[in-house]
Amino acid sequence: MENSDKAVYRQPIVSVLGHVDSGKCVHPHTMINTFDKTVSAEELYHIVREDKRILDAYSLDVYSLRISRGRIVDAVEEYADKLVEVSLPNDVTIVTTPEHRFLVYRGDGLFQYTPGIHLKEGDLVVGTGFDGVEMPIPTLERGDIVSVSSYEYNVSLHPVKHVKIIRRGSRVYDFKVGFFHNFIADGIVVHNTSLLDRIRGTAVQLREAGGITQHIGASLFPKETLEAIAGDLLNRFRFQLKVPGLLVIDTPGHEVFTNLRRRGGSAADIAILVVDIMKGFEPQTHESIQILVSRRVPFLIAANKVDMLYGWKPQDTLSILESLRHQRQEVIYQLEEKIAYIISALNTYKFDGDRFDRVKDFSKTVAIIPVSAKTGEGIRELITILIGLVQRFMLDRLKIDLDKPGYGVVLEVSREPGLGTVLKSIHVDGVVRVGDTFITAGSEGLIKSRIRSLLMPAPLDEIRDPRHKFKPIKESYPAAGIIITAPDIGGAYAGAPFYSVPSDVDISEYVEAVLKEVESIKIDTEKVGVVIKADTLGSLEAIISHASRKGIPIRKADVGPVSKKDVVEADIVRDIDENRGVILAFNVDVLSDAEELASSKKIPIFKGEILYRIVDEYLAWVAEESIRKKRAAFEELVRPGKIQILEGYVFRRSKPAIVGVRVLGGTIMQKYPLIREDGKKVGRIHQIQDRGKTIQEATKDMEVAISIREAVVDRDIHENDILYVDVPEDHVRRLMREFYDMLRGDEREVLKEYIELRRRSNPAWAR
Repeated sequence: MENSDKAVYRQPIVSVLGHVDSGKCVHPHTMINTFDKTVSAEELYHIVREDKRILDAYSLDVYSLRISRGRIVDAVEEYADKLVEVSLPNDVTIVTTPEHRFLVYRGDGLFQYTPGIHLKEGDLVVGTGFDGVEMPIPTLERGDIVSVSSYEYNVSLHPVKHVKIIRRGSRVYDFKVGFFHNFIADGIVVHNTSLLDRIRGTAVQLREAGGITQHIGASLFPKETLEAIAGDLLNRFRFQLKVPGLLVIDTPGHEVFTNLRRRGGSAADIAILVVDIMKGFEPQTHESIQILVSRRVPFLIAANKVDMLYGWKPQDTLSILESLRHQRQEVIYQLEEKIAYIISALNTYKFDGDRFDRVKDFSKTVAIIPVSAKTGEGIRELITILIGLVQRFMLDRLKIDLDKPGYGVVLEVSREPGLGTVLKSIHVDGVVRVGDTFITAGSEGLIKSRIRSLLMPAPLDEIRDPRHKFKPIKESYPAAGIIITAPDIGGAYAGAPFYSVPSDVDISEYVEAVLKEVESIKIDTEKVGVVIKADTLGSLEAIISHASRKGIPIRKADVGPVSKKDVVEADIVRDIDENRGVILAFNVDVLSDAEELASSKKIPIFKGEILYRIVDEYLAWVAEESIRKKRAAFEELVRPGKIQILEGYVFRRSKPAIVGVRVLGGTIMQKYPLIREDGKKVGRIHQIQDRGKTIQEATKDMEVAISIREAVVDRDIHENDILYVDVPEDHVRRLMREFYDMLRGDEREVLKEYIELRRRSNPAWAR
């Protein structure tokens, strides 16, 4: 918060979306610990990507520092021209790319991710403890592996013996592991980093599913930090910082939901959309743009991984403009080509884009800033342009009224040791004070409590896992990531709005505002549509929005586990429309009685931890069901067919007549009626035989024997006669209108001839 010219401004709230990782990889022979078996990185890559098997890996729960289970959801193969070999006790070595991060214990409860190239002899890297020795921290001596198993930690510490640079190229592999975005390689915890990690100087990117961050944290960048990063660019662009800093939200990079919601849009003021410059727009990029468009959030693009351009020479600078002056012309050509692809992709969304230093009107053109999360090049321009856009176009939005009650959004409901249930929240407007009446919404309706304490992390720390102790504060000024403690708040919805109202102010207005906003998201109708359940209000709003964009009607939508009542609602719909009588369950449990009822009623439940996949799986199922039902309906119809009686192949003249025929086109089947070219009916096919074996149908160019009980050879039919399948008029109409695409080409030709035959006597036939 800053007071300038009598206007009070808060920090802009910045979202980071898109391709958030920076490709840190391990050597092919590195052994990865999965719950099924321990396999090499190379073998695991082929299992995940080619065999498409689902495996769980050992992962470190960064909340409790205990080894947990994480789903391997993706694997990447890349090439690195330089590696580092980290030697540990017991002849253990691990080979990674130089920038790959190891979790290192720094003492006094501080754990920090450190690139392999920056590890030093004696650094204590965190491992699984499989080979650990029980020993308390105070007696730690260099060279020992220590198992830390106090109340706070349950991991092992492995002292680094030696770090060696390997200057030869190799294929390398990376794996995305659910929830905590780390995995165990050769018994050691390794971690992928993000562009935000480079900017903020820490490396905590937590709680992922499908390689996608599922919960949101916040980092505060004070004004002084921004000025240091921007450097002389502020003077070059001739503006002073009016905003007191930036509050950066680390939002999902591949998901379609966020709890960072606000009525009428998003609590985020601006977004950084991260694009892998080597790959261009990927599925997560498109989905991120859809989020931004639906929430009406302006954005700029960070074109990451410029260091991967062939021939790129990294420079010791945060400025991309300075770095470009030292690159060869062919590298510049590569860069321009990659940016052109991004501009083209933006055009599909009717956005204009250009490299930031060529943009003339930032209100009409998306700025593209080339950056490297690995080297830091471009970070200076990224921060400077971001600040410039905020101050040029958003200052009015950032004005706050400190006389108003505090307002914000609940990001996450969790438990903290010694604190109990807490609400990790983003404070957007007004003032939040200890002792205020706290109003929000939850599973039981309105929540009204009193704020017991407010906690704030130190600047440049993420509120989900700060490296230092929380500091208590008496009051909070926006914008800020704060932790709120209060009695009876365990049922609060993540994504719900909250108000902090002084005790001497009437709360009725704010109670109404909270309830109205929550009820505007939930859906409870009698229409024919799907039932949706989600874990948070933010994810519920997002899945409703995503489903609506996909044209999916919704009957009910609420927060909480799937209950028996939800199954009953879906069953009511199923009686009317089988494709809509389903439940979409995002990140919630299915109660046992609901599961039993759904099974007996055959109600499909699509559930998972990645929202857009649930919707995609449902739509794929609908498509499959539609195809199945259409195929079943098609097979109930009489299809067109044309045959010729073969000369010399009359096997029986009557009761039944048995003749040899050639199928000239279309299909004939048992019980199909036949008609002559003059329109006279000749009877039904009783049986079809091919080389003495009875068959159900015959198609074009087959020569078979057929029997017709009603026909007599030389009276009703003759050798060389042409006969057509007598398709009923209503069947012809349906074949033409509903199933024409399912007919083969020869069937279409025969159908056309047959219709012409019938219209000789009745021009209006099958019109």
